[in-house]
Amino acid sequence: MKPGSRGESWPMSFFKDATKASPAKQLTIGGVSGWCVGFIFTKAGKIAATAIGGSLLLFQAQKFVKDNVFLATGFAGGFLLGVASS
Repeated sequence: MKPGSRGESWPMSFFKDATKASPAKQLTIGGVSGWCVGFIFTKAGKIAATAIGGSLLLFQAQKFVKDNVFLATGFAGGFLLGVASS
């Protein structure tokens, strides 16, 4: 499936494909995205950080975490590394 086909944006297409990828790729994607968000979380103001964190909590629903254990674990690890590195 090409990105952008059937009216999907490329991020949605990318992450849909990522959920079917190998555990190593899921950990990498989750770790990198978590690091970026963690870094921004510590650098941004409290209001912006709360908005970003709140939206991510909504995005990381229980079913998503249950179905994508490796992606969610990688994200959590990357988030903690991002917070620690800033």
